[in-house]
Amino acid sequence: MRTKLFIYLLTLFISGIIFGYLLSQLIQGTLIPNLANVLTPLILLAVMVILWQDLSRGQRRAYQTPVDSTEPATDNNSAIVTPTGNTPIKGEILAKLTGDMTVAAELVEQAKRNYPGRSEEWYWQKVMDDLQNKQQK
Repeated sequence: MRTKLFIYLLTLFISGIIFGYLLSQLIQGTLIPNLANVLTPLILLAVMVILWQDLSRGQRRAYQTPVDSTEPATDNNSAIVTPTGNTPIKGEILAKLTGDMTVAAELVEQAKRNYPGRSEEWYWQKVMDDLQNKQQK
């Protein structure tokens, strides 16, 4: 994911520089406004918009919660199961973990393995209690 982000940001940066240069040259009149010189900045702008939308969609996808919390979470880019009715617990857990949702999901999955058959809220509360106990030690 970091490599993809780096490539996207580098492409956005380079496209932005080329776009700005070509646009400034067209405005100053040093480039003759032909089809290639007019379409190139527009194509670069389209590439920048598409890359930006893909990046922001990927960021939203990372923090989305599933509609049906009964589906088990898996390790391969799946949505993270969150408590349905008790979201302050989720916020407290994320605050204690400095916003690391992956670690929170792993702790919930570990609690599910250790204590099967409980409600989703119970697992989140268990993780919260464990974090508080660990912090007090």
